[in-house]
Amino acid sequence: PGGDAARDSLENLAAQASAEASTDAVFRYFYNSENSGIPSGRLRNAMCILGMDPTEDEVEKHLVDLGCPDYIDHKMFHHFIEGQRPAVQTDQPAECLKDVLDYLKQFDKAGKGSLSKKELEEMMRGSELSEEKVQACLRKLTRSGERHLDIRKLIKYYWELGDSEANQILGMNPEDEVGAEEELIPRQDVASKVRKALVWIAEAEAQYSLQDPQALAQFLQETDIRLVRAKYLVDLVRSQRPFRRRQETESDVFIRRDILDKAESALVSHEEVQNWASGGRRAIICSISHTWEAREHPDPCQHQLQHMVNHAGLFGAAFDV
Repeated sequence: PGGDAARDSLENLAAQASAEASTDAVFRYFYNSENSGIPSGRLRNAMCILGMDPTEDEVEKHLVDLGCPDYIDHKMFHHFIEGQRPAVQTDQPAECLKDVLDYLKQFDKAGKGSLSKKELEEMMRGSELSEEKVQACLRKLTRSGERHLDIRKLIKYYWELGDSEANQILGMNPEDEVGAEEELIPRQDVASKVRKALVWIAEAEAQYSLQDPQALAQFLQETDIRLVRAKYLVDLVRSQRPFRRRQETESDVFIRRDILDKAESALVSHEEVQNWASGGRRAIICSISHTWEAREHPDPCQHQLQHMVNHAGLFGAAFDV
């Protein structure tokens, strides 16, 4: 029993040291030398890389608790992350995370947490990644509101790859034995592993035919894209509310006025999309692209929301859905 307690204590110390090293690696990535800290606007990105998934409102509350600083120094960042530690989900080796971030920082020199199309092309130079596949990477890992590859999404996707996908990326034979102490990404070859991962993501993305309903349904499910009900947008206009972020909308319900007292989810489930793709129900799927009118919200005055509802109503009337 005493040996078990000592082993548990050593494992806890090792886990704590690894967590602190991961926090250090993320701090260094977003560090601004001129101001001796990381910009407060990068806090959410840093938290996401460490395995948390806060909403913008939660981050704003955290910043208020920290005294609304423009920059967060090393001590403050460590203390804050330590307080959030129960929410941290990542169990990846700290050295592995450090190596990936060190490599990506060569191209994201400003530490903004994303790669532009030009920066992505620079990183992939010599890999024969076509324009189509560059666009596929951007679609898969884009940052909301801009056409940049989101580094936190890249890292999250990389960690979540299944065994077979990881073997394909690493160029390994699934039957090869891998020691328990081996790192997922060997330090000396992190550049080629990240590049291979992006190539694999691009090739997987490019395989979908979005003109085929079944392929579209599969694409939406595997990338976890959720469709928004047009009637939910109508409900927002009637109640004079702006549309909300994906994280906040997932639990939203509204009352259908055309079906008395029927509550319906704001987002369409993947099962419903699959039913549509199989011919089990009728629906019109519209794709809308619009600019952000403010940094804090894409449509603060609900002008674009009103236009979306007007056009959705025309579609509904024309096709009787």
